[in-house]
Amino acid sequence: GEIQIGQVVEGDRRGLRIIVSDKGKGFEHPERFLEEGEQGTLGAGLAGARRLMDQLHIQSASGTGTTVTMEVWTQEVTT
Repeated sequence: GEIQIGQVVEGDRRGLRIIVSDKGKGFEHPERFLEEGEQGTLGAGLAGARRLMDQLHIQSASGTGTTVTMEVWTQEVTT
């Protein structure tokens, strides 16, 4: 897998973007792993990550791997 971390600036906001990707089996219906109390190890940390981040997007399909993009806004730019 691969992890990319970088700064993101959008209008008056600054934040951190984290992109985690792999070339694994992938899975269908990734949104179900964002539900609290999901059982099993596949996707177990995604619900917790969603609570900590301002934005979280999952792109995955069976056979294509998975990419999770997360953003957290740390401050507003003041002029």
